[in-house]
Order: sequence, then structure tokens, then C-alpha cells
Amino acid sequence: MNEAAFDMHVKNLEKDIKALEIALEGGKKYLVGDEVTMADFSVASWLYHIFKYFGDAEMRKTNPNLTAYFEAFAAAPEYKKHFGEPEFAETRLTKAS
Repeated sequence: MNEAAFDMHVKNLEKDIKALEIALEGGKKYLVGDEVTMADFSVASWLYHIFKYFGDAEMRKTNPNLTAYFEAFAAAPEYKKHFGEPEFAETRLTKAS
């Protein structure tokens, strides 16, 4: 494994997560406007993998807006049809994993 590349990707991932957390402040239900858009579908599908591999309890606690946003999408029957039940990491993926 290229450890420098892993570190760089994790650092960028953390920036993206924080940006989404801020964008969803105030209990926003959607990223853009008052209705679901392609932005929501794109982000929600990406979040499936983020929560599965990096969404440990600490990450969910420090990003409550993003966690609520993902949980709302993951609860929808249409989402479950394509992705199944959401999985949350017990421990975050690391270089040693």
C-alpha cells in the first residue's frame, strides 16, 4: 500500500465530510433547495461507502448533520432496494486494516 496516498485521500475525505456537515447545518433535509436533486442522489450513494468504511461512532458523533442526512436517505425503500441496509463501521478503515 502507498501510505502517503492513503493519508492524502483520508485527509481529502475528511475535508469533504466537513464541507457536507456545514452545508447541512440547521437541519437541512436536502443539499440544494427544498426538494431532492441529483446532488442528493450522488452524495447519498457516495455516503454508503463512506459510512461503511469510515463511519465509526466518532465520525458519526462529530458529523451529526451528515449522519442524519444519510440515515434519512438510507431509510427510504428506494434506497434500500439498490443499496440494502446501511452498514456503519465499528472501527474506521486504516492503513493497517
